[in-house]
Amino acid sequence: MTPFSDLGDGDELVDVAVELSRLRQVLLTPSSPDGAARLLESGFVPVCGALHVVASDTTLSTHRSRRRQLRDQTTTIDRLGLVVSVLSGRRVAASRELFDSIYYGLVVPGVYARGITPHGVQHEATFRRLVERGLVVTASDAGGAVRCASLYDVRDGRLVTGAGLPEDRRALAVGLVEACDPALSRCRRAWRHRAVQELTRRAFEVVSIGAEDCMIDPGYVPVILDKLAWYRSVAWEQSRRPRFVSLGVSRHPDRFPIVVSVLSGRPRLAGRWDEHPARPLGERLRSLVPLDVIGEAHA
Repeated sequence: MTPFSDLGDGDELVDVAVELSRLRQVLLTPSSPDGAARLLESGFVPVCGALHVVASDTTLSTHRSRRRQLRDQTTTIDRLGLVVSVLSGRRVAASRELFDSIYYGLVVPGVYARGITPHGVQHEATFRRLVERGLVVTASDAGGAVRCASLYDVRDGRLVTGAGLPEDRRALAVGLVEACDPALSRCRRAWRHRAVQELTRRAFEVVSIGAEDCMIDPGYVPVILDKLAWYRSVAWEQSRRPRFVSLGVSRHPDRFPIVVSVLSGRPRLAGRWDEHPARPLGERLRSLVPLDVIGEAHA
């Protein structure tokens, strides 16, 4: 796949974006409605700010095997008598002992064991910045050792839309990083659900287990499908100034052939959604929320 060109922000680059889109995929954030209209006329589509899998007791899958797996993991955690707390990220960052116990005791071993580095958290300074502006849910044992921890970002819930969401949603908690003691690595799903329950009790109307980029790399489709296998609800986060991406490159295949787009406040699927592996995800999304447009968006 050829790389796409992110031209950044500004209407002054609209003409450049249109010409360049004949050769490769282009991404641009226009600064005015006129700029957005010109991109739409040239085959660009606006991209949703993020796709969220919404987690709660009510959206949890009813699948017997998954319920049994979650129940068994929860029993293991309950036997330890862990105390769950929701802490200000600033408080965690200010305590060297607490920060180090979470970062070096849980996050770093998990990152290198699983080979996954969400948000660049393999760098301590990056993780600290994320912590300082968010919330941390922890589970500590009787000796005060932190055995599980999850980091959440707090966003404006009014920018999120989706089926079955509360009308008065002021805050959205978005999962960024979760880590467990290696001895509890098989209980990650139970810990995730326990953290979600704790945030829900703290008056968060919407809890997301992660903000997915709506320009979906086909290789990431199985990850989203797995999340939707556990929680049967999705929401769409609007951008105050949406990005626009070109589809239908004439000489080269698109790098991101499937896009969750938004037009007039309603989501749609744009691109090659009827091709494998996008088709199963498209079908799952359509079963959960009404979508305006399904199908090809090629020039």
